[in-house]
Amino acid sequence: MAFTVVSGGIPFHVRVVFRGDGYGRRKADGSYACVHGKDASMVEFYDGRYAHEKIDDTREGQFITRYNFETLIDSCREHAQRGVSGLHLDCGVPDWQLNGPALQLALAYASGCLEGRIRALQPKAEPSDAPGCARRTETRWRIPSDWPVQPLKPGQLGDKTTCGHCGLSWDDGVSTSMTPTPSGRCPFEPFHDE
Repeated sequence: MAFTVVSGGIPFHVRVVFRGDGYGRRKADGSYACVHGKDASMVEFYDGRYAHEKIDDTREGQFITRYNFETLIDSCREHAQRGVSGLHLDCGVPDWQLNGPALQLALAYASGCLEGRIRALQPKAEPSDAPGCARRTETRWRIPSDWPVQPLKPGQLGDKTTCGHCGLSWDDGVSTSMTPTPSGRCPFEPFHDE
C-alpha cells in the first residue's frame, strides 16, 4: 500500500518495503524482481504524474529513489540542523523534491507503517491514557504529544475541520508545518487504520 503527498503541485507516492516484500522492477507476470531480505525497512518514492509502474491497486508512478528508513531519518535530521526543511529526491530532476510539510507527512506515514507493523506482531492492547498521548476516539492509534497538530477536545472552538475517516477534528486556522491541510487531507492520515 502507498500514500500520496503533494509538493509543488506534484503528487509523490510513498511506499514502505518490509522484509519479505517485493521491490524493484516488475516482471511480466506482475511480481517484483527482488524480495527484501533485511530487517531494515525501506521507503520508496514515485512521481505520480507518470504511470510507468503499478505501485498498489490504485496508484501508478515513475520510480524516483529508495532509501533505507533509518538513513532517510538521519538525512532529514542533518538537513534540519542546517536549516533545510525539504529533501531533493534526485538532484538531476528539479521537480523531484519534497517541501517540508510533504516530507513530514511522508516520514509520518512511513513511521506509522512501521509502528503498525510492530503492533500487528504484538498482542492488541486497549488504548491507554498514557501521559503525553491524545486518545483516538474512532481507532486504536494514539497521536503523539509532539505531533505538530493535536486533535481538538470536545467543546474546543476554532476553524474546526473534522476527518470523515477517523472522526478527529483539528483547528485548520492555526498555521503549523501541516496545517492548513492541503486538499482537505487529514493531518492524522499516517495514523489511520487501513
